[in-house]
Amino acid sequence: MLIYVLSLSALSAIVLIGGVYIIGHEYTEDIIDRELTRTEFADRLFLREIQGMRRNILAISEMPPIQGIVRASDSSAGFDSVGFTGLSFWKERLERIFTAFITSRDMFFQLRLIGIADGGREIVRVERRGKKVIAVPDSVLQAKAERDYFQQTIQLGRGQIYLSRIDLNREWGKVEVPHRPTVRAATPIYSAEGKLFGILIANMDMTQPLKNLETGLGAGFTFQVQR
Repeated sequence: MLIYVLSLSALSAIVLIGGVYIIGHEYTEDIIDRELTRTEFADRLFLREIQGMRRNILAISEMPPIQGIVRASDSSAGFDSVGFTGLSFWKERLERIFTAFITSRDMFFQLRLIGIADGGREIVRVERRGKKVIAVPDSVLQAKAERDYFQQTIQLGRGQIYLSRIDLNREWGKVEVPHRPTVRAATPIYSAEGKLFGILIANMDMTQPLKNLETGLGAGFTFQVQR
């Protein structure tokens, strides 16, 4: 049997810069030409989902409430002198944008704006819970500075994208049950003056894309999603 190790170190680049993708594979036995053609076709289908994720995260990063939050957070009074509004106003605006986005896109289940301050504390977090999409209260927002996706994303320049490996989603340090294979796309957020503020990150449920990939690959392939 051919084992297809499904991680984005195998399928595509971990970091996407300027729309350039690097394709690679990991296999446990030699691949004949017919099988190679089949996997390349499946890669193209899979990358179509990833390209859409990249476009979406960059588009959201340009939404006015994000820079409003940046400006208000940098003010000791928590006030945006450009938009003449407070931090809470911009957070509510961004929550509505996140909610509308997740509601209209079934595979996206979480959007977050995370600052570098206070241990990488989440500032705005909206997620799908069952059939509902909710804005998470401030009291349960988490610090994420130690997570790999945060550390790697803050090393990037404006407009660059971090793309995670496919793994099982974790909450409060534990693997979520039922298991949900997840890929994360993130981009750094800078102030107008070029100062790093934090990251914008989206979580995408890869259950259906993996099923589509399995169909494209055909019999004889087994997926191994990392914990």
